[in-house]
Amino acid sequence: MDVYELLPSIVMTVLFLGILPLGQKVWISADLTITSAWGLMCITFPQFVMQYQVDGEIDMQHEYFYRLFGFVLLVTSLFGVLTQNSDDPTVKITFLWSRVIATSVYILNRVYSIYNITKDPQWNDRSLYFGTYGDVLWFLGSLYHSLRCQDWGYANEAHLRIDLHLRMDTLLTFFMALMYFVFPGHVFKIQVDGKLGKLHLSLIRNVAAFLFGTCIISASATRFSSQDDKMTFLALRILVNSCIITFQLIAQFFQSPWSIYHVYFSIVTTAVWTLNAGLGYMHEVKKLNKDKVE
Repeated sequence: MDVYELLPSIVMTVLFLGILPLGQKVWISADLTITSAWGLMCITFPQFVMQYQVDGEIDMQHEYFYRLFGFVLLVTSLFGVLTQNSDDPTVKITFLWSRVIATSVYILNRVYSIYNITKDPQWNDRSLYFGTYGDVLWFLGSLYHSLRCQDWGYANEAHLRIDLHLRMDTLLTFFMALMYFVFPGHVFKIQVDGKLGKLHLSLIRNVAAFLFGTCIISASATRFSSQDDKMTFLALRILVNSCIITFQLIAQFFQSPWSIYHVYFSIVTTAVWTLNAGLGYMHEVKKLNKDKVE
């Protein structure tokens, strides 16, 4: 690897050292800008993004899992964007810790797969010196600002109907993340026509890492002091999951690798996940409208 290939890593280091001391607000703003752009790139140009860090042929299933990763990443990033001006300190610390958990699991999987996938398609050197190195900086910055936070907020739970749906979201998300991370091959082998390779499994575990991150947000959201912040999270779950279902249906009917079990498992599960968020959101909307009338 020559110096030109190391240049992106050098630039990242300089940016990291420049942004880190500027405070939590600047760090979160930089995080949201970069990850929102990255999530959109993963969704719209998965092959282009992957080719920089992967040697070998990229198939439709690789693109599918990378797009799914982009959607899950986008949920947390959009939540951070829409709640950036929230007065509740719980929101900020929750976002940061969701990043810490997600990136730590993500890095573990990346390092493991880089050194254990030995046949193409496989992660190349750039995935270590650029991708994983950048992830480590991301993790360290989020951890630094999480530990420096003085006000952790955490109001008492109100035990409202919306909190029930947030707890259900936590359980559903955690179950999906656990299954994707521990049993990726078992979960998807009957959903595809053909065999999944090690890179496929690595990409599924990447999705799981950020599902764990969204799980942290939904678990802590029951203690948000503002109903608007709770509704924001559920609205994003509805919006992004609706996009995921649309993308899954397109893959099912227009891409050959997927079997009918993809409908029964992935699409139905995502639909139930979305329905729970929708019921919680609509109940709160009706309640607010009723209060306005009164």
